Amino acid sequence: MTIVCGTDFSVPASGAVRAAAAIAARRGETLRLVHVQGDFAPIEEGVAGTDRPREAVFDLARSLLHDEAARARALGADVTEEMAVGDPAFQILAASARSEASLVVVAWLGRTAPTRWIVGSVAEKIARASTVPVLVVRDPEPLVAWARGERPLPITVADDLGESSLGALRWAAAAKAIGEVEVTTVHVASPSEEHVRRGLHVSSDLERLRPEVDAAIRGDLRSRSEEAGLAGANLMIQQGFGRTEPHVVSLADQAGSELLVVGTHRRAGMGRLWHGSVSRGVLFLTTQNIVCAPTAPPAGLSAIPPIYRSILVAIDLSEVGDAAVPHAFAVAPPGATVHLLHVVPELEARVPMGDRASASGPPGSTESELGTDAAISLALARRVPRDVASRGVEVRCHVVHGGVTAEILAAATRVGADLVCLGSHGRTGITAALLGSVARDVMARSSRPVLVVGAPHTT
Repeated sequence: MTIVCGTDFSVPASGAVRAAAAIAARRGETLRLVHVQGDFAPIEEGVAGTDRPREAVFDLARSLLHDEAARARALGADVTEEMAVGDPAFQILAASARSEASLVVVAWLGRTAPTRWIVGSVAEKIARASTVPVLVVRDPEPLVAWARGERPLPITVADDLGESSLGALRWAAAAKAIGEVEVTTVHVASPSEEHVRRGLHVSSDLERLRPEVDAAIRGDLRSRSEEAGLAGANLMIQQGFGRTEPHVVSLADQAGSELLVVGTHRRAGMGRLWHGSVSRGVLFLTTQNIVCAPTAPPAGLSAIPPIYRSILVAIDLSEVGDAAVPHAFAVAPPGATVHLLHVVPELEARVPMGDRASASGPPGSTESELGTDAAISLALARRVPRDVASRGVEVRCHVVHGGVTAEILAAATRVGADLVCLGSHGRTGITAALLGSVARDVMARSSRPVLVVGAPHTT
């Protein structure tokens, strides 16, 4: 593997090279130093606007690149050098693609004119478009000391409980292979939005999370951290309104972080709303080193079929809902986890047990047997095929309360589902007034693949 680092020979860029060299040496990877010569960025004071031949400018750049590489080798890194002409961000990204880089390292500032940084920096452009994690260096010393095993590195990971944060969590977990880390996971919660999302009535005190919501968020954060390989990470939740970025930066400062890790979405065309993204805002606001970690490369056609490692099956305990279960297990490979989920709608939970639709229960069950979460979990377990254990497929049962569609989507996020399965025309208690409404809502709102199984035909 290769680490690509761009340099314009400025003091900040040299610091980024030092950090990249220390990390590359620790990981046993090749460091590829890239210098891009552009007409707008002279490499030496007084060069632009003179009659000095262009060849002489390139000769000087090559000499400076050799010197930079020699300093990187002194830190133990295996270094290669590359010269390019054109747009720095484009050429560094191109070098990353050619090298199949595992990491791109750049400094936040260089020799580019200040007005250009306001419009959009080279670092920002690279972080926006890169398909691999990008380390933007502001202070190299903590990174160098960490990679050399001299001290642990305090890392803060921003987790919005969405898909975009999964890349950040995974990168922080992988960082443990470089050196000792002290990880804090932070989350910014808007009380009103959290209550609505979980199908609860908004509290009269709009500035406070209800205790059960706070506990649920902490549980979700802890579960995601553990699944990413960050068991024991510290958790910090800040209740806030408005834009998320200032709160994330504030939490990172409170945690004493020296590296902030945020996730990025890779969206194509008009769908790529980078200018409104949290990662872009944090990139500009923080004074810390920052890693922008994409969740996945851009979507596109592939000859390799997807592998479903985590599959969520939403079951309403009806015959139609059960139809999705065998399909979910059919696509689960050895080592996969199938999550069986039942949502108890808040409205249904208030209805007297004797008034609930008996169709929601499994064969041979009574309404009273379904009155507890434990009984529902047992009903879910009865739907597991007998040969699952021999196939090496793990099964987990979940019972949650709240809005059906919202809870299905939230659960898919919590478990990192690669696929969501559910039956169509399945009733979910008395709240499903329109047949198939839940399936349609999930399909419309889910950012993950959804498999909808039609109602079984009877003859």
